[in-house]
Amino acid sequence: MRKILTQIMNSKQDGISIKAVLSLFFSLSKHEISQLKYIEDGILCNGKKVYTNHIVKEKDVVEVRFLEEKNSENNKKHGLRILYEDEDVIVVDKPAGIVCHATHGYLDEHLGKMLQEEYGLTKVRVIGRLDNEVTGVILYAKSQQAASRLTKQRQLGLLKKKYYAIVEGSMPKKKDVLKYSLYREEGIRKGVDWKGKDCITKYEVVFNNEKNSLLKIEIQTGKSHQIRAGLSALNYPIVGDSLYEGSVESIQRVALHCYQLTFLQPFTNEKIEVIAELPKDMAALMADIK
Repeated sequence: MRKILTQIMNSKQDGISIKAVLSLFFSLSKHEISQLKYIEDGILCNGKKVYTNHIVKEKDVVEVRFLEEKNSENNKKHGLRILYEDEDVIVVDKPAGIVCHATHGYLDEHLGKMLQEEYGLTKVRVIGRLDNEVTGVILYAKSQQAASRLTKQRQLGLLKKKYYAIVEGSMPKKKDVLKYSLYREEGIRKGVDWKGKDCITKYEVVFNNEKNSLLKIEIQTGKSHQIRAGLSALNYPIVGDSLYEGSVESIQRVALHCYQLTFLQPFTNEKIEVIAELPKDMAALMADIK
C-alpha cells in the first residue's frame, strides 16, 4: 500500500514554503524531499502538484505521496514469532543463533531475509540489532521513510530497550549506572576504558545467590557488545558468554534477552510497548537462582 501523509496548514504555518513544511511538520530528510520532487504526484497542495518553493496559506491541505515499494512473489513460512505488526513496522521475538541482517557469512541466512520471504516484502530495515546468540525483541521497518523516523527516535532516546541478563557471581550493588567507552581488543571482542563515557548502562539486581545474579538492564547508548563487555570488565561476565569469559557449563549461549521495546509509531506517534517472554533456557537458569 502506498504511504500518504496529510497536513492541514494553520495560521502559524501561513506564508512558509512547502520545503519548510516537509522538513518541520513531516520530518522528512533532505534526501527524502529530493526524491519526492521527481515523483509526479509526490507533493500536492489542495490536490495540485507543487514544488518545494511553493508558499502555503492557512487551511491549505498538503499531501505527500511516496512511491509504493513493490512486494516480491515469495511467500515462504519460517515460523517466526511476530510480537507486533502494522503497515509500517514488524516486531519479532528473535531466537538465538540467527543474525539480524546480512553480514559476512550470512548474506542469505538472516532474520531480515526471512521476514522479506514471509511477508513478500522487497526489503526490511533493522532498527538497532541483537547479537547472534542474544534473544528477544527486534524492530524492522517496512519502508525507508519509517526507518528514517525510527532511527531518529533511537538517536533522541525515544526508542528504548530493556534487557534481562544472568551474570556470574553476586553483584555487590543492587543498582548502578556504568559509564565507560569501548575499544577493539582482539577479533570482535571489545575492551573497556572506565575513563570514557561513550556507553551508559543502568542495571538493577532482580535477585541473586552466591553463584549468579539476574539483572534488569537499560542502555542509554547502543554500542555493539556494550552490555557484554561492560559486565565482563566488572568481573561479572554474562553466563554462557565464552567471548567474554563467561562459563558455558549451564548454557551454551549468551544469557542475554531483550524483553521490552518502547517506541513511537513512526507516522502517528502512538506509543507502542512490546514484551518478549524469557526463553526457556534462561527461564530454567533463573529458576535456579531464586
